[in-house]
Amino acid sequence: MSYSIRKRLSWSLSLSIVLVATISGGLSYVGARIKANDRQDDTLRQVAQLVRLQTPDMLSVHEAGNDDDTTDYHIGIEPINPPPNWPASHEQRQWPSDLSPGMHSVQLDDDNYQVMVTPVKGGALFAVFQETDIRKHIANASAWRAIVPLLILIPILLLVVNDLLRRLLAPINELSQAVNQRDNDDTSALPLLLLPTEVQPVVLATNRLLSRLGESMQAQRRFIADAAHELRTPMTALSLQAQRLEAIALPADARVRLQALLTGITRTRHLLDQLLNLARIQNAMPASANKSASAAPLTTPVKASFTRVLENTLNGARTKQIDLGVSDAPADEVNVRANEDNLDSIVRNLVDNAIRYTPIGGQIDVSLRIEHAHAIISVQDSGPGIEPSERLRVLDPFYRVLGTEQLGTGLGLAIVSTLLQQLNGSLVLTDRADGGTGLLAQVRLPLAH
Repeated sequence: MSYSIRKRLSWSLSLSIVLVATISGGLSYVGARIKANDRQDDTLRQVAQLVRLQTPDMLSVHEAGNDDDTTDYHIGIEPINPPPNWPASHEQRQWPSDLSPGMHSVQLDDDNYQVMVTPVKGGALFAVFQETDIRKHIANASAWRAIVPLLILIPILLLVVNDLLRRLLAPINELSQAVNQRDNDDTSALPLLLLPTEVQPVVLATNRLLSRLGESMQAQRRFIADAAHELRTPMTALSLQAQRLEAIALPADARVRLQALLTGITRTRHLLDQLLNLARIQNAMPASANKSASAAPLTTPVKASFTRVLENTLNGARTKQIDLGVSDAPADEVNVRANEDNLDSIVRNLVDNAIRYTPIGGQIDVSLRIEHAHAIISVQDSGPGIEPSERLRVLDPFYRVLGTEQLGTGLGLAIVSTLLQQLNGSLVLTDRADGGTGLLAQVRLPLAH
């Protein structure tokens, strides 16, 4: 079962942040309420200090307060036992007569009060009081103001954490994309630069595996090339002997068997030539893909390549009565960035493949057009075509579509694909453009400037 490290880290850190923030917010809320209540008690004590310096005649029922959007508090001053000359114009609360000087919590009817009892000059006791509901309102408002910044910072912190995770894991995502974009034959080491230390051991192990895989592939290619080279000489000698035997008068049945032998020898020699050609291409460095041993130019005219290939394949097309020709091409010559041997090999393999699978009396059209600084070489036949599910597999060496009666090496399209990778080109296999039965092979190569 696979999982995402980024998602796990994101969820774990997010839950941890929310949990810590909740606990911190709860503690801050409770602490802010306690401090708010303490400040209000201090306010009552300060007012009581001022009242203590007064005489009963100087005091009357007094309420001080302010009304704003956040706090609506009232601090009242009343005598515990009103003196005879106390004005009766204000409603007097009935305070318990046994209250002693100090801080008290008092309930009168349905109302609760926080009361600071203090004596004044003359010995009378006065109550400096505040309603408990107002105190709670002030404490709650102060507590909420204390945790509002925390509530604002939580989503910001979550966004920052997710962005940091994305940035920290970006090198791994870039490495993954680089691996996905690699060619099938690329076994070079993966870069370690800017990768986290925790990931480097995995990359190092992968590089060692790629190194062993590259050595194995090179050994396999050397074996195929050596085997093809060693078999080429005896096959050439066998072909010469068969040709000499063909010049001798033979019975009819022996000549039929000789023709079968010659056909098999020709097919085997073609297979060996294709193997050597594929080995040469695969062993060539990408930087030198466009360089031949004779220092051929890097610019090759496409129409001239068409002429050479069609001259060499025309006999095979005539044998099957196939209409082979160039159907469409620009009036001026079109040059591509490839040497002559590589371009001829690409076109020849596509045309040979089309001739092999096109039935007797069929048609093969070769065309050329220019599109977005690239030359598009098309080879369209009237054969059975290739199923969409098989079009990637036929680019692998030795793979042949099941159910076909034609004999082939399974290397033609593999050679074309390998060459195009080295030439920064591409090959696309589709159905015919006109909707008929057959295959359309389109090669895309950059133009030479």
